[in-house]
Amino acid sequence: MAAANKVRVGVLGAGAWARHAHLPGCQRDARCEVVAIADPQLDLARDAARAFDIPAVTADARDLFGRDDIDAIDVCTPSATHFE
Repeated sequence: MAAANKVRVGVLGAGAWARHAHLPGCQRDARCEVVAIADPQLDLARDAARAFDIPAVTADARDLFGRDDIDAIDVCTPSATHFE
């Protein structure tokens, strides 16, 4: 599948749900490319980025919202934070 046909994803949260479910699922799906990850615990985000070959890392979720290389945001934060 050509890169232009992939859904480019930004991930919010680098905890257990991201690392053990969402990110492995994205890796298995040839239609998906994770281009950035955000977590207020920057070390956690950096570790996930290294483990899953994610090129961009930030501590501020708002950094992902205006990017033109992201088609979808995958929210992997604790349930109480989803609405915010």
